[in-house]
Amino acid sequence: MAQIVSLENTPNDIMDCLAYVGKDTLTTLNECESKCLNYKFQKRRGTFDFSGKKVFFFTGSTGQSRTSKDWYFDQLRRHVNIYGYISLENADVQLVFFSQEEKEQTGCDVAIFIASKMPISKKNAIKRLSK
Repeated sequence: MAQIVSLENTPNDIMDCLAYVGKDTLTTLNECESKCLNYKFQKRRGTFDFSGKKVFFFTGSTGQSRTSKDWYFDQLRRHVNIYGYISLENADVQLVFFSQEEKEQTGCDVAIFIASKMPISKKNAIKRLSK
């Protein structure tokens, strides 16, 4: 289950950043996008810092459909506006982090799979990004 954090308990810098996320389709995250993802995935990311990283987003029941960060952050803002909270550590979101060698192969630091009903292995993620 996702951890729910009401907006009242969300740090002000994260709330302020919601207006500045997903404003382009670049794969490199801006400062606010990095802050939001660092906050949202604080437990799962370990020591990984999203600051300035290249991120690819995928969706669909099998994680096959590539989407963009503007779509992802639009969904995040929409959820906050409707429900009034940010879900942390969503169970339906998978993060796949890449080593330096894998980054050179895939062109990104991390892939985020949203709403995939099947687990995504690093090998499968690399295969999808290499297409």
